[in-house]
Amino acid sequence: MNCDWVNAHLHQILDGDVPDGSRAALEQHLRDCPSCDAMLRAWAQEEALLKTAMPHAPAPEGLAQQVATALDHQHAPTTARRIRLYAGFAAGAAALLLIVLVASYLSGGSRPPRRTTAATLREANGPVWVRTSPEGPWQAAQPGRSLLVGDEVRTGDGGRAAIEHLWGPNLMLDSASRTRFGRRRRPSLEAGRLFARAPKQDAGFAIGTPHGEAAVRGTAFQVDCRAPDAAVVSVVEGVVELRNRAGAVTIHARQQAAASAGAPPTPPLHADLAPAVAWAGVPEAELSFPLDVALRVRPEAPGGLFVEQAAAFAVEFRYGATRYAELTLYCTVADAAGKVVARVREQVCHRSYRYRRRTVAAPTLPPGRYRATFRLGHGAQAVTEAVDFETR
Repeated sequence: MNCDWVNAHLHQILDGDVPDGSRAALEQHLRDCPSCDAMLRAWAQEEALLKTAMPHAPAPEGLAQQVATALDHQHAPTTARRIRLYAGFAAGAAALLLIVLVASYLSGGSRPPRRTTAATLREANGPVWVRTSPEGPWQAAQPGRSLLVGDEVRTGDGGRAAIEHLWGPNLMLDSASRTRFGRRRRPSLEAGRLFARAPKQDAGFAIGTPHGEAAVRGTAFQVDCRAPDAAVVSVVEGVVELRNRAGAVTIHARQQAAASAGAPPTPPLHADLAPAVAWAGVPEAELSFPLDVALRVRPEAPGGLFVEQAAAFAVEFRYGATRYAELTLYCTVADAAGKVVARVREQVCHRSYRYRRRTVAAPTLPPGRYRATFRLGHGAQAVTEAVDFETR
């Protein structure tokens, strides 16, 4: 029993038509999967609301007889039978109409029977286009435009779009990206990357990709599909479940995981998210997490004196037990007055490789005394090491 089975048998579950052999497994899955449990509860509530959307009062008792009496007494029996027949036909037609509406509403996953508004384009910076069908033309988009179920939004090089979704987190679409609002609570990222932020947990909302689905159980995360063979999910706050047909993983704050077609998602690993989400304007204070990494830095020149050459430093890393997806080493060079004159950044940890030693070179500097400060992480939990050096 998994999430795909629940989605495939959604109608039967809502109708209470689950085979006896699957009922126990379904109940166990709902206990273990808050996302599916919340989705089914939401759909049950919507179905209940739909059933009450066409209330009708029963006809007053004796209505048919009263109408028949008011007509010609000679035809009273026949008229009464006709009235009873018409009343029964009307009641049956109303019931049939309700069934058709419910079936139409639930058909096609969660797509409504007509194209409804899914989101609003709040900001469009640079080239941003919208099209209303897969075969339709792309049209330049203006802020304030309503985006309907089935619409696609695309950004060009240097373009960016801020989208307010009516049934989930607000979305920011990066440059050279494309998203489609094909399902009510299931927009999809076709290419590029987007950042999603919700004011509170929104169970039941998910962002689809060609390689898996990111189910929202938290508040702030990024989905990156720039690589052709994988979707990478980075969580800033809260929790996100990354799942596909091969499996599922739960990603917590300051972690990353990736999904590829035909393979289960990779285990979540701690990551330095600052380089990944800088484009979305995420404050650095939101990216702090504990590091069990030690640094040792030494200048690659005797006594730290560099003569007619750029300053270079050997940085050694000693990792603890925590596994990291990505770590970036930041180096800031300040002069004797404390003014920052150079910044250097080097990636020192990947998902499949960790540097134990890394050479970091500063740009050529005028003669003088300087201090290079090396940093891993952010805020009060960052690991730092400072080295004084001189150029002549």
